[in-house]
This record gives sequence, C-alpha cells and structure tokens, in this order.
Amino acid sequence: MENDRGNRGELNQSFTFSRKPNLEPLTPEQEKRIVFGATQGNAEDFGRLAEHYGHDIYKHIYYMIGNHHDAEDLAGQTLLNAMRAIERYEHRGVPIKSWFLRIAHNAGISHIRAKRDNTQIHNGILDTKTDVSASAETNEELSFMERAMSMLSGDQRRVIHDRFVLDHDYETVAENLGRTPGAIRVLQHRGLKSLKRKMAMIEQGELSGTEQVA
Repeated sequence: MENDRGNRGELNQSFTFSRKPNLEPLTPEQEKRIVFGATQGNAEDFGRLAEHYGHDIYKHIYYMIGNHHDAEDLAGQTLLNAMRAIERYEHRGVPIKSWFLRIAHNAGISHIRAKRDNTQIHNGILDTKTDVSASAETNEELSFMERAMSMLSGDQRRVIHDRFVLDHDYETVAENLGRTPGAIRVLQHRGLKSLKRKMAMIEQGELSGTEQVA
C-alpha cells in the first residue's frame, strides 16, 4: 500500500489530468510498439500511454461524477490500476484507450456507489469544441444544454457523451453499451433531436429543465 501511495503521488505530480496535453496523436504503429513495451514492464512506455490518455481518463470520470478534484484522484487511481494490469492486456480488437476507459468507468461507478447517499451522477455538458455544442457560445446557452442533457434517457446521454466528447466511433460505443452500431446511430439521432428540442423549450420557458426522462 505504501508503494501504491508513492506511485500515485508521482503520477499526480507528473500529470495534470484536467489539462489536455499538447501532444501529437500516436500512429497505430507507435501505439502498438509502446503498448508492447508497457506490457513487458517498461515504465517509460507506460508513462507515455499515461501522458496521451490521462486527460481522456479524467474527462470520462468527470462527466460521470461532476467533481474536478475527485476526478483527478480517480484518474490517478485508474492509471495505478492499469499499471498493475497492463501485463495482462491483450489487444483482441479493443484499442488501449478503450481499455483505459473501461478501468476508469469502473472506478467512477465504484465512487458513485460509495457516495450514493449524497452524490448524484453528473449528466455532463458537451465539450464546446464539438459540432453538437458549437452554437453554445454563452454561459446561459451552456446552462440550457446541461439542463436539456439531464432530461435525455440514460442511453441517449451516454451515446452523445461517448460520440462527441470522447470521440468514439459507432463500433466502440456499441461494444461498450452492448448494442449494435445501428442501434447506436438510432439513439444518437433521437438524442440529438430531443436535445435540440428541449434546449429550445427551456430557452422559451416551456420547460423548467428539472423534468427527468424515465
């Protein structure tokens, strides 16, 4: 446990997970080589993976729990858990980023369950750099979007989040949700249509933004 705490401290000192690193994306060949090195116990290679995907891990957890400091801590814990398990990683068609995010998702779920009495799942605000939220140019409009997102069904929120915040393709989202790519396309279409309609209704005062979809 003492070593774990030491490693976690090093990770949190080395990475500020909430800040997106200014790094060139890894090519498939580079990632394959680095992943192989990490699975063989090369700490430098694992550190490069952490640099490239630490922000994605943080962002995934943040959109689950809505707390910056807890998301930073859980991102560090996720990387420690991944460091312990990386030697058992096998590609099997699942990119290393998706593997990291599955560990992050489990960490977020465990956190939510531990604080279920006084914590609600944060429904998330879409990244303002994405096409979906490009029109949200003011804080008021972002507030409309957040409130409208909270009124979508759970599957619709997850699909929109994974597609436009995490930039996952249909196949990856389908695998994570246990659905077909076609079903994900339908959920995305309906979710975006509903999101746009609810934002307009909230802006016009026809909805309070507190209604929930079962």
